[in-house]
Amino acid sequence: MVCYTFVVCMRKIRLIILFLTISFGGFASNLSRGFYEPSVSFEFMPEYSYNIQWKSMANFDLKSTFAKTPYFEFTTALQFSTLNVHTVDFRLKPRLPLPIGELFLDFEPYYRIDVKDRIHDAAIAASVGYRFDYLSFQVGWFGRFLVPFDGGGYHKELANILYGVEVFCRPQYSNWNISLRMSNFNDYQIERWSEPLFMLSARYDLFDMMRLSAGVECKPVGIGNVQAQFFGITARIGIGLILE
Repeated sequence: MVCYTFVVCMRKIRLIILFLTISFGGFASNLSRGFYEPSVSFEFMPEYSYNIQWKSMANFDLKSTFAKTPYFEFTTALQFSTLNVHTVDFRLKPRLPLPIGELFLDFEPYYRIDVKDRIHDAAIAASVGYRFDYLSFQVGWFGRFLVPFDGGGYHKELANILYGVEVFCRPQYSNWNISLRMSNFNDYQIERWSEPLFMLSARYDLFDMMRLSAGVECKPVGIGNVQAQFFGITARIGIGLILE
């Protein structure tokens, strides 16, 4: 009986050691291939945009990302528009590297000042997601307040669904990639679940410290949106600086 118990215990210990070895090996593999390489990056992206409500406009996007540890990422995004519609967005993303992919939380305070239509647009979002080599997805919640400049009442939306799915043609750590994304948010806007954004993006790392990026984004007419006629399309190209 004692021998049998000893054998069972040894088998359990071997299984635990095997599991830890596989887990550490997968994590180390992710680190070595660049999936979690620490970096600080800055990006500038001019945009041309057209939509039914605001017609043609030019936007200028500034974005910085701090990811000095595999377990946390902080992003700041600013957008200035020729139509006096300006946006600031922060994203706090705790991350958990796993043997296969990465689990993450995403907290996003967002504020847009619409001088053209004289309205404040403030929102806060929280979501959970998972990132694989060729696929990323997340789902969550957001609430928002729309407040006119004159203070005459406000509109609130406290129970909205947040979602996003992105497919890549190559592993995400590759030096170039093309992706297709469907979601109701990006760094510069958050929409109701019924008004998705479709984005085709590409990037190419010229060398270790410089990245080129481009993208096209389409927002079809939504159902029940505050701006239901807000069809739009945006084209952007950018250059980024990556600091290790």
